[in-house]
Amino acid sequence: MSSFRYPFILSLLCFGVGGSCIGDERSVIPADFLLIVDAQSAGQDAENVNVRIDAGGKGRYERYKTGGVIRSDVNGVVTYEADQVRASGEFKVSSQSLQKLWAAIAENGFFELTGDYRMAIGHSYAFILVEGAGRRHQVFNVGMEVPEIGAIVEATVSVLPDGAALEYRRGYLPDRTP
Repeated sequence: MSSFRYPFILSLLCFGVGGSCIGDERSVIPADFLLIVDAQSAGQDAENVNVRIDAGGKGRYERYKTGGVIRSDVNGVVTYEADQVRASGEFKVSSQSLQKLWAAIAENGFFELTGDYRMAIGHSYAFILVEGAGRRHQVFNVGMEVPEIGAIVEATVSVLPDGAALEYRRGYLPDRTP
């Protein structure tokens, strides 16, 4: 009889309140987690905010003047010079908020998104790089609105301090049906 109790208790833990198992990949932050989001600064023209958050919840932001140009290195990662930085700061993200970020990444199929969404029209802009669970993927988005990217930017906004306000401006939303 006692051997029956333990699987039953484990089932309650996995499917009880909340409906998710302890081992659910959306709720466990990988030890190699890194999130980089670069998007437009809320309310500031020609300024972007670059945000970095690691698996321990250590966050850093830099708000920088773009001069109307977005640069990237040979790996396609957004870069800028130190003299472009207008404000910066460090912050801590709670374990619960990290779990919400990781869940937003999983729920929006980030690792399956195309790496490049660009159009000459529209106002949306975001660069997102995610490392986690042995995977690395980055998406560069200019001009066209991609709802999945917008959702990840919004999830990031929810954990930022006031000085780091960024936004994903809505842009041209192409018909993505086959």
